[in-house]
Amino acid sequence: MIRNLIKRGHDEGSLKKNMNPFDELHRQMDALVNSFFSGAELPWFAMGRGDEKTFYPTFEIAETDKEYHVSAELPGLTEKDIEINLEDNILTIKGEKKEEKDEKKKNYHLYERRYGLFNRSFTLPENVDQEKINANIKNGVLEILIPKKEIQKKTAKKIEVKGK
Repeated sequence: MIRNLIKRGHDEGSLKKNMNPFDELHRQMDALVNSFFSGAELPWFAMGRGDEKTFYPTFEIAETDKEYHVSAELPGLTEKDIEINLEDNILTIKGEKKEEKDEKKKNYHLYERRYGLFNRSFTLPENVDQEKINANIKNGVLEILIPKKEIQKKTAKKIEVKGK
């Protein structure tokens, strides 16, 4: 918006005097984003260390009376691409979305698909039944069902002190 006014002959100084502070912030953010993505093949969040790329799947965690439900969008992945571990009440989900190699050179005009490694960890509450956790993947959606178990209530016990 501002850029169009400047191109039409208005000078930036006179525009800034009458500008709302939020409009100025919006303009600066637009300029920052535009300068950042110019010439970049992928945005910063898709880049890892070196040539390694990182994939950031989206997760949802919900709870019912009987279980916790963890789901993740993992398009194009199968059970062979995913590893799930539970250690010290920390659930770790990791895997890799591999880039499809096409030997023909393509001149991309838009490249939004993400590939690479991912690794997410969640601390589980004490009331989970670790022996009955179940995971499935179907149509690119990973679902992990974590049943709850009854936690035995800690009881207080009075200890009598005796004299000798």
